[in-house]
Amino acid sequence: MKAIRLKKFARTLLEEHRYLEVISYLRNELQTMPEGAARFPLLLVLADAQIVIGDLNGTLATLNEAEKLAVRQSDKDALAERKMRFSDLQALLPALDLPEELSDTTWTLTGTTETEEPPEPGALVTNSFFETDLRQVLTDLSMETGIPILCDNTVQGLVTYEAVDQPLKQVLTAILLPSGYTFSFRDGSYYVGSPKPQDPAFGLLSTTEVLTLTNIDAVEAISLLSDYFRPYVKASKTTNVVCITAPLATVDRIRSDLALLDQPPVQILIEVVVSEISTSALRKMGLDWWVAGTGDNPAWQIKSDHTDIQDATIVGDYLDLDVKVGKHTIDLAASLEALVQSGDARIRASPRIATLNGRTAEISLTKEKYFIIATSVSQYYQYNTLQAISYGIRLEITPYASSSGEITVFVKPEVGDVVGSGANNLPEISKRTAKTSVRVHDGETFTIGGLGIQQEKKIKKKIPLLGDIPLLGRIFRYEETEMEDTQIVIFITPHILKE
Repeated sequence: MKAIRLKKFARTLLEEHRYLEVISYLRNELQTMPEGAARFPLLLVLADAQIVIGDLNGTLATLNEAEKLAVRQSDKDALAERKMRFSDLQALLPALDLPEELSDTTWTLTGTTETEEPPEPGALVTNSFFETDLRQVLTDLSMETGIPILCDNTVQGLVTYEAVDQPLKQVLTAILLPSGYTFSFRDGSYYVGSPKPQDPAFGLLSTTEVLTLTNIDAVEAISLLSDYFRPYVKASKTTNVVCITAPLATVDRIRSDLALLDQPPVQILIEVVVSEISTSALRKMGLDWWVAGTGDNPAWQIKSDHTDIQDATIVGDYLDLDVKVGKHTIDLAASLEALVQSGDARIRASPRIATLNGRTAEISLTKEKYFIIATSVSQYYQYNTLQAISYGIRLEITPYASSSGEITVFVKPEVGDVVGSGANNLPEISKRTAKTSVRVHDGETFTIGGLGIQQEKKIKKKIPLLGDIPLLGRIFRYEETEMEDTQIVIFITPHILKE
């Protein structure tokens, strides 16, 4: 069963013209597979891939091993068909007398061969062409340099070019790449053809390289590449690698583009102070209060000049409240510190969170309240479900830093609370949301206010001793429930973290 599965997967790669990957994959699998007839179908697929890329010695070794395992007549027929194709390949390509150790070439997991190709010849070309058929130009260059130049049936067009003592590789680059063709040097010959993956000669003209990305998602990186490069790249979500199978020049270009995309992103530290001020305190402040930033850029100010809070002239800052907001000292005309000390305001939270540039950071200050909800009722039984409802303060912040030091912040606060139960004991939830974007300098603070929240407060009063007397104590006790409205005010300060 394993051999069948391996063969099916290898055939899929072969149909996608991913020949080097097929060879690397099958060689790794065959090294761990025990001797036996199960190896035969995998050897046939391996031979198919080696024939396509023109690996004479590798094909010969594979066919020799497969011949030892061919028992059934169908196996012998399949092997004979590969031998015939191998003979045709030998007639087309010059046979190489490679050392024995090179015939057992090992392949890395990246899909590239460790075999050292012979260096490309440095033959010089001196020739001139005017409106000459491209295939004729390649024939003339081959005859002049003595190096075989083979092309597939897609190569066509006219060439006008003059070369004086130029290397053959440079001439081929000049006349082929502008026409949309590519070339490669293998086994002492140049191969010329179309760079399209669906063309039969693609295996001869391409190479494979695997890159591991560290700062950007591989799938996202591929989506940002030019559409022209999409057929040559594939990505793995699990390992965050990009596999490139393309002509060498295209591989180099894709590698450089991915290097530009895989840059370490800017990190941004976000300081948040969530304060809660009672509605009654806001009324004392005249419904408005002002906050002015002092620092390098005191450019923002929201103010009101009327308040009747005692000690409102006390200059308070968040350092006195054990809360630091950026490099700005926050002066409150209607002193927030005085409100905190009087119990009319309190600091709900002061989290600090870092995120990458363009990534969303979430802050949640919530509670869960459970409700019993009747889900179904029968003649004899009633089935109830315990449902948890989450409510409180949620904040989503997405910062974008620019090279000038400015930060654009997208903010989405949400304040919700359970105000009661409705029909069928279903909870009634009140939510207030806002969504905005602000541009500030590094270290500047901005505020979001006006998000109300309602809380239930139970007040018990009694006369000492008398209020504790059973039954009669009710006369001397007093209980009431109040709904208190408060306003949530959020201070946000983004900082660009330096490397």
